[in-house]
Amino acid sequence: MTTLTTYQQKALRLDKHIALTANAGSGKTFVLAQRFLKIILDEKIPIKKIVAITFTDKAAGELYNKISKQIETELIGEVDLSKKYRLKKIREQLVSANISTIHSFCLNVLKEFAPEANLDASFLPIDKESSNEILDLAVEESFQEIIIDSENSSSLKNCVRIIGSKSNLIKQLKLLVNKRRSFLKMKSDFLEKSIQELNDYQKSLFDKYYDSIFLHDENTLVKRISVFNYDVASSNPKNKYSDQISELLERLDQQSLTKIGRLQTYQELFKVMLTGKFQIRQQGYAPKELIESHLELNEILSEQASIISKFDLANPEVVIENYSRFIKDITIVLDSVISKYSLMKKEKGFIDFEDILLFTEKVLEHEEVIQKLKEKYSYIMIDEFQDTNEIQINIFLPILENLNKGNLFVVGDEKQSIYMFREAEIGIFNETKKMISEIDGKENLLNLPHSFRLSKEIAFFSNQLFSNLFRNYDSSFNEVQYNELVFFDKGENPNSKIEVLVSNQTEEEFYTQPELICSKIAELINEKKVELNQIAILCRKRIDFTELEKELIKEQIPYTIIGGRGFYQRQLVLDLYNYLAFLINQNNDAALLAVLRSPFYSIDDSQIFLLSFQKGNNLFEKLKASASINSDMEKVIAILQDHIDFVSQNRLSELLRKIFNDTAYTSVIINRINSKQELANIDKLFEVAQSYINQGFRSLYDFVNYLNESIQLSEDEGQAEVSASENSIKIMTIHQSKGLEFDAVFLYNLQTKFNLTNVKAKDIDFDKEFGFISKIPLDNYFEEYKSPINISVYGNIIKRKEVAEQKRLLYVAVTRAAKYLFLCYDDNGKISEDSFAGMLKSVFPSLSSFSHIKLDGSLKKMFKKNESFEEVDIPISIDLETYTKAEDQKLILSGEKSLENKFEINTEKLIDKSKGEVITASQYAVYRNCPVKYQLIYELGINEISEMLPSKVNYEYYDNDTPQTGSERGTIVHHLLAYETLKENLKQTAESKFKSSDFVIEESVRLVENYYSSEIYNSLLKSGNHYNEYEIYSEFEDIYLHGYIDKLIIDNSRGILVDYKTDNINESNIISKIELYKNQLMFYAKMIFDRFPKINDVEIKLIFLNDLTKSYSEVVKRDSNALNELENNLKKLIHSVRERKYNFNKLNCGNCQFFINKKCIKENQINEKYSTV
Repeated sequence: MTTLTTYQQKALRLDKHIALTANAGSGKTFVLAQRFLKIILDEKIPIKKIVAITFTDKAAGELYNKISKQIETELIGEVDLSKKYRLKKIREQLVSANISTIHSFCLNVLKEFAPEANLDASFLPIDKESSNEILDLAVEESFQEIIIDSENSSSLKNCVRIIGSKSNLIKQLKLLVNKRRSFLKMKSDFLEKSIQELNDYQKSLFDKYYDSIFLHDENTLVKRISVFNYDVASSNPKNKYSDQISELLERLDQQSLTKIGRLQTYQELFKVMLTGKFQIRQQGYAPKELIESHLELNEILSEQASIISKFDLANPEVVIENYSRFIKDITIVLDSVISKYSLMKKEKGFIDFEDILLFTEKVLEHEEVIQKLKEKYSYIMIDEFQDTNEIQINIFLPILENLNKGNLFVVGDEKQSIYMFREAEIGIFNETKKMISEIDGKENLLNLPHSFRLSKEIAFFSNQLFSNLFRNYDSSFNEVQYNELVFFDKGENPNSKIEVLVSNQTEEEFYTQPELICSKIAELINEKKVELNQIAILCRKRIDFTELEKELIKEQIPYTIIGGRGFYQRQLVLDLYNYLAFLINQNNDAALLAVLRSPFYSIDDSQIFLLSFQKGNNLFEKLKASASINSDMEKVIAILQDHIDFVSQNRLSELLRKIFNDTAYTSVIINRINSKQELANIDKLFEVAQSYINQGFRSLYDFVNYLNESIQLSEDEGQAEVSASENSIKIMTIHQSKGLEFDAVFLYNLQTKFNLTNVKAKDIDFDKEFGFISKIPLDNYFEEYKSPINISVYGNIIKRKEVAEQKRLLYVAVTRAAKYLFLCYDDNGKISEDSFAGMLKSVFPSLSSFSHIKLDGSLKKMFKKNESFEEVDIPISIDLETYTKAEDQKLILSGEKSLENKFEINTEKLIDKSKGEVITASQYAVYRNCPVKYQLIYELGINEISEMLPSKVNYEYYDNDTPQTGSERGTIVHHLLAYETLKENLKQTAESKFKSSDFVIEESVRLVENYYSSEIYNSLLKSGNHYNEYEIYSEFEDIYLHGYIDKLIIDNSRGILVDYKTDNINESNIISKIELYKNQLMFYAKMIFDRFPKINDVEIKLIFLNDLTKSYSEVVKRDSNALNELENNLKKLIHSVRERKYNFNKLNCGNCQFFINKKCIKENQINEKYSTV
């Protein structure tokens, strides 16, 4: 798609604010990229004056990529030299473009205005784990301070009693801290208002939202009940209920009846008129024939009664007053915790994830800050605007003077708003549309109705389904209007089907959903309808992944879990936990038993059973005793003992690497069907360990405890990301599929009932209007807990909002499919209305009969004709086939070899095919410098020979240094920079940590001080998230790459790789130095691209601390030829090592420590020790 449609062209107007509603697959990212480029070219403004905000880092990367490719396209076709020059300049500057998430944008604002935000200039954003640790301490200290405060101690005690326990109160408070923005705005009201004023406020909320209780107009409902009751009385004058119902209806006519009184009357009315299951009563009241003639009324009354029956109306005044007292108490406790938490963070210079937005919103209260940001940014574009919230729009509106200055472009789709649980507010989109309409007119509220993604069959099905589900929408419940999809005909006419796969559990023998899905996948692949990596299985919950995995493994279907939950519950983590638990306590028999049976050693149960007959006080002693009769056990003992001895060195990362290198774990899992995922999880485990240790003062014992807690509590931690390009089907949640598309999509477990919010006793939530959401005991803490009337109203509203969001979630799921859509569910004869399957059946009732369904209608089609676009209505008919049986067929992947292949005899030289070696950046750099040098150092171990040879320039030291002092300086400098030691503490830290001469200490400190004062350092300080001494792994073919990066900065889709050097630099050696180190940096760049799929560019920065003006920088793109060359060189290295074949690179002999008397020592054989070289 290179030509803009009419709808897309309208979105490129730059003189007006625009709100763009974009249907699924409408090419909105393409529009964003075009608009970004148009602003730069037409308005001729610096690229930094444009801000593009995306919902995720991945989306930021995609937008950056689109813009980059569009620039390349424009450059190829451009003949105007001045415009071509301009495009080249834009391409160079693109790496510094403000394309990021809202949090990254806000971090940059806070770094620029830290003093105004009342933050330390060197503030540090912290992760969830660190913030939780601080919050735990804050809660504990707050409790201690409150309990000795005679005025407030009773508040804490009351909260503990009402919430049930101290531990549960702590849990609830921690959840509330993460929603503190709304609380802080209401806090003063809760503290300052009297109990009576709080009572009145709660009643006012009930009155305000009273009408929301009714699904239909209340007066109409009363009239319909009156008519029905009259008909009942007429047909059966002797029935015993119609008179009671008439009296209750008369009471509802009284104007003086309060709204609480009305609800109480409805409860009485429904109790008389309806059965316990909320159906119109037959026995003693209405004849069956009359009820059957009023089925709609019966359904309305059933729904209405189920809502009103949930209101606690026995003693509403008492409940409200008790709740007001609870509000006072919990406010005092929560305020104390938040204050203590804020103080602890401030003392350490930390801010958490929530603080990033809170501090940004606060700093924008400063007029001088707003003024500078107005001058700095002229155009603001926000993607996925349906998922924004109040604080986010409040950050941008001041910069745009509430749309009276600058230019705002927002794009999104209300039908795809699915993040209410993250406090996304769909109403913000409507409010912003209203603002734009009032300022620039309704003509700037635009739509992209066409879909380039969906086949005509899926587009038509979507319109049929969702035009029904979204009808009669009420925006007060976050319900949205449905804009029909326009099918864009690309002239491809692909095969397309929508099928229903039902596990019919009403039958004695039935196929499960996973069996049906695997059979259908085999059919799709075997018949070459789609590629394996173009199939996705979408689930509502991650818990569904487990049963899918079992069947996929059984059927040998390659799969990848995208963001799968339960990282800490994976067998890998459990195995490593047991291994480490044993290493720190050799009496832990259970841990050792698990280790022996695990893939680390794969010892079978029969051998383990025999160990029980050996002598010893624990299993490890018995294992040692078995060595004399079992040589295999002797090897296991040797490895375990080596690891036990290594523990004392307190080097966790190296210990983990040693465990996996010395045992067979990776060899075992590499042969599994999901090996890529498991290997990625190992990498993540290494990162978790490194991150944990980097926080300081942490031991192996602490890490084992941390793993144990995470296994027990951290069920939502996602598994490691695996490249989406892997040739495997993808399993993910619907939320994770947002923005993606696949040729074939299976929607799994559609019968699962929605987990709608219920206000629970002993739980607390917070709403920006209703305040605290909970239940309260009436008189004593052992009675049934009651909801105040306003909270019952809230519960009804939030449920309707959640049902509306589930409809939108189903829309997102359906519109991920381009060609094939499979709707999968269990049917045991009882499908809940509150489920996706229930929604489908409400629109297509015939699904219940497991029969063929035919849908007929029309669809609007757009197509390109010459250089313009046309739209026509086309007739369309589709079949929905239902399948309950799985075909007995196995997946056949292309490239699989027949077992009947004849053997061939290979007479070529055998090469060492060992796998799993680790290649470091230093090894690669040395190999590129000279393969023979690599052999001398890494194969023959002549790494200390430099001590008996003349000095060479490849050491990092000055002319009057020895290699030792040069090495010491490098070590000191790297330590100071790794810990970002404050300028005033540099000398003290260096002296306390290192036993070096005064000269070396002073020179080291001088280098760091100069660097801290440089423009290079200040510019890096303002970029992204920083990681010092970052350990990184990457898999390449059958080896592993490994290295430590001095500083890694992740800034959305861009990485910055910083390497510090303390070499003596001059004009004569600068080029050779750069070439020498560039190999190492390119090696790191490759690993960064492998490790971070979202990163598109890596800027490599070689910083020569002795002469900062000589520092080198280069931007490496993901598709760079240099990376292809690096991979080829890695293959050569692997081949050389395994074949033990090393060639001279005589171009670098002059600067090599092994080049003596104009010859390499390999030729000289200067020492008998190395005579075999």
